[in-house]
Amino acid sequence: MSRFGKHQRNPNFGRHGVKENNTLVLQHKIETARQTGQMNLSALGLTEIPEEALDLRAAILVDPGAGEVKAWECWGEETLTLLDLSDNPLSIIPDEQLERYQNLKKLRLRRCSLSHFSLAPLTSMFYLSLLDLSDNSIPGPFPLESLPQTLTSLNLNNNKVTDLGYPRLPQLQTLTASNNMLNGQTPDLSSCQNLSTIDLSKNSVENLNRLPDCLSNLNMSSNRLGGTLDLLGGGNLSNVDFSQNSLVGVEGIGGRVQVLDVSGNRIESLESLFGVDYRPFSEVKLKEFRARGNKLKLVPAKTFGGAIELTLLDLSDNDLSDLPSVLGYLPQLTRIGLEGNCLRGNIRPSMVTDIRALKRSLRFRAEPPVNNPKYLQQAGGEEEVKEEKKRVAVSSARSAVGGNGVLDVSKQSLTQLPTTTLEELQHEAYNEDEDRYYTLGSKVKTLKASQNRLTSIEPHWFDALRGLTTLDLNHNQLTTLPTNLATLRINSLILSSNPFDEVSVATFLSPHGSLSTHLVDSLTHINLSNCRLAGLPQPLFDLPCLQELNLSYNRLTDLSNPRSGWVVSGGLQELSVLDLSNNKISNLGDLPHDMKFKKNIRTLMLGNNELRQLPLELGYLITLTCLDLRGNPQRAIRPAILDKPVDALLEYFRSRMGNTASPASCKTSTKQTQRKIIASPDPTHALKDLSLDYQGSPKHLLDLAGEYEDDAEAKPSSCSDSLEQLHNEYDNTPPQRQQPRPKTNSLQNLYDEYDESPQHGTGRKQIPLQSACDEIEELIQDLERKLRHHHTTEMQKYAYKKQIAMEKAKLIKERRREKAGQQQA
Repeated sequence: MSRFGKHQRNPNFGRHGVKENNTLVLQHKIETARQTGQMNLSALGLTEIPEEALDLRAAILVDPGAGEVKAWECWGEETLTLLDLSDNPLSIIPDEQLERYQNLKKLRLRRCSLSHFSLAPLTSMFYLSLLDLSDNSIPGPFPLESLPQTLTSLNLNNNKVTDLGYPRLPQLQTLTASNNMLNGQTPDLSSCQNLSTIDLSKNSVENLNRLPDCLSNLNMSSNRLGGTLDLLGGGNLSNVDFSQNSLVGVEGIGGRVQVLDVSGNRIESLESLFGVDYRPFSEVKLKEFRARGNKLKLVPAKTFGGAIELTLLDLSDNDLSDLPSVLGYLPQLTRIGLEGNCLRGNIRPSMVTDIRALKRSLRFRAEPPVNNPKYLQQAGGEEEVKEEKKRVAVSSARSAVGGNGVLDVSKQSLTQLPTTTLEELQHEAYNEDEDRYYTLGSKVKTLKASQNRLTSIEPHWFDALRGLTTLDLNHNQLTTLPTNLATLRINSLILSSNPFDEVSVATFLSPHGSLSTHLVDSLTHINLSNCRLAGLPQPLFDLPCLQELNLSYNRLTDLSNPRSGWVVSGGLQELSVLDLSNNKISNLGDLPHDMKFKKNIRTLMLGNNELRQLPLELGYLITLTCLDLRGNPQRAIRPAILDKPVDALLEYFRSRMGNTASPASCKTSTKQTQRKIIASPDPTHALKDLSLDYQGSPKHLLDLAGEYEDDAEAKPSSCSDSLEQLHNEYDNTPPQRQQPRPKTNSLQNLYDEYDESPQHGTGRKQIPLQSACDEIEELIQDLERKLRHHHTTEMQKYAYKKQIAMEKAKLIKERRREKAGQQQA
């Protein structure tokens, strides 16, 4: 398929000549062709082959010193092995231009709007093996006998070709000419002894000529084939498609055919499907048979009795009234299409969708017609169940690779993931468009293995699923996961209802203590609910992109424990949903304080725990849209209040701390208070008095102080100390209800008593200088203890260090005053 999509036009079509924005690209591709011998000029908007591509040595011959490559050392146009001009509106290519490329092995001219193509230049290309002229408008006959004998692949899809002539191509392996105007009889291809694939679908072919014996894939769908088709040759056919024709019968299909599709015809009987020489009930290789939309009235038992490997039988929209009992004995048959028939007898309507019940009913009718050890037993048993699970696993893998990217093996009571599916995922396939091999497992994006009995997972699974982004293993019996899980870039990890512990979770999240793995860097959602966790795995706090964390229904008790509790770290910055409900948490530790730094937090679930005191500090989490605190044994807040909307609940918490106004309303008087501070004769004492007498939130006061701090011209130097002290007090003490203090006991009096300012130097009781120094030393020691605390953040450490330096300077100042006083005495 084109990289522009199935129905999307190349944006370069309709442009004349090489545009300016493609000039540099063209020069680069020409230079690459000189070095590699392969010239790719696709999708450049060319209306003709440029001169530089017709003579690759021309620029070098004009100026031999222009580049490092010499003319006699580079590839010329006559030695190129690949030429790709696809997706260019060329319309026509002159013969004299193509004749310059005599040594080509691959020529691609897809979607070039060619209305004429001459085969004369190809007769001199003695090494040509691939010719792609698909999606053009080439009309009339296209004589294959004029092509080089070395050709192995020919693609003429979506043209207007009417005849293919008399091909004599002994090395041809693939011939595709679908959606053309071919009519009459197909060409005689018996001389093409290496031909393995023929696709002549969507034409007007009426008769089928003799087929080569080496043919394995034949597609003749959507033609005008009629009558009873008797295949001549084709003894090695494995995939045959005769759907959407006018056939009344098909005979002579070899016993090696694995996939046969005769849907949309007028077939009435399948008696001679495998030829007149077929011995009844002898084994055939048929795996999939589709006959939807025919006129079948009977399914012959002797025809399908030997299809031991049959997995799919589609007989929908026919005139069947019953089925042979032998179908119930086929061990691998898991899909039977019976819709649109007039089934009677013992076949109930519910059996149309319940294949196991249908096969069991067919077996109970009669014993098997022949004694075949590969048949199922009449009562079925465990063998049928095992075979069904195996087939379902393989079909799930193929479905995931087929396009939806989801591998689903849920609800199958598996004790281990099926090895047959793993083998399918490890199988390599070739991508022709990208010209490379890939494993089928790399196409799987989601693995669902929930509601099974898995106890372990082999590491080979995660080696095979390198592109996995979602892993769902909920409701199993897993106790650990392979460590190579950390090498995958998984976004969503669902592990709920497994007997994990915090150690095992930490092991597969960051094996060997590594803090930087693909899993850690990519996880956005993790569900560890109902996993019997008694503590929090510490690697959870190092997930930088985690958005949703579900730890509900576990055994968490104390989040203040430094080893298994909530850790204040630099991670979880993107956290938006945190669910800790239905645990036994009695102490939240540093969680409320840490939530202040989560700017994206939206949902916080703490219901049904053992909290006897709800942290009022949660009132400052104004980004919350969902807060659940119900079901805790606390008595301070009535349940009716906890049932209120989030905004009302947060407002209630703020009012309990002394804040009667919302954060937005508290900022309305900021300018007035700022002017009051600036007008004060001593801004330092004004700020301190405001911090002691203010009955609202410290956060509001800090907002006020921050706006004042921005005015560098009006701010005295002494005011920085007070602002810094206010910031530190707010960061290190949880919000509590402020009580008015008598001014005789406030810290302002202490400052006034030993402040050296003249306006405070007289008329006051003097406190001994030694007591002032002792107070400052005790303050410094307390700050140093907070600085060394393992929960202290980097931002707090910076503030502590700054305040310690200021207090030390103040201590030196007081000691100098003490020394000066002693000398005067």
